[in-house]
Amino acid sequence: MIKPTVGRVVWFRPVVGLPEGFHTYDGTQPCSAIVTYVWGGGDYVNLAVFDHGGDVHAFTSVPLRQEDQLAPESNYCEWMPYQIGQAKKDEVKGTGLSESEMSIRIQLFAIIINQTGVRSHDAAERALEALRILRGETSNKAGLQPAQSEALRLKPDQTSA
Repeated sequence: MIKPTVGRVVWFRPVVGLPEGFHTYDGTQPCSAIVTYVWGGGDYVNLAVFDHGGDVHAFTSVPLRQEDQLAPESNYCEWMPYQIGQAKKDEVKGTGLSESEMSIRIQLFAIIINQTGVRSHDAAERALEALRILRGETSNKAGLQPAQSEALRLKPDQTSA
């Protein structure tokens, strides 16, 4: 899932309830829009939408359709194919984490291993266990302390705090 932020560009798909003077020339082409506000978890956004004539219109609480979701029957916005492709490139396969988020977690794991003073076979077991935790698996055979295990399970947006 791509997280919306103010200033990002999305495609607006006009379906119903368009204001007077909203120009669309071709129903197959989206309108360009800029996110002006993100509601709650990012499922809805406010937009400054450019119609096909170049005029700007404000839309509030517009559903943001993610790639794996069906298009709603009302007006909605979505990410451009290029943005989706970039997000997929940045994601470390099978983890749902970007490369930078995975790097932070691996560095955290290295700190944990160094602080515990474990070497050789025990260190390898702990490394495998940490990778399982990073993938979202819950076992803790390597004996990591609860706080260490929890730190590895942080959600991606919590790693930069």
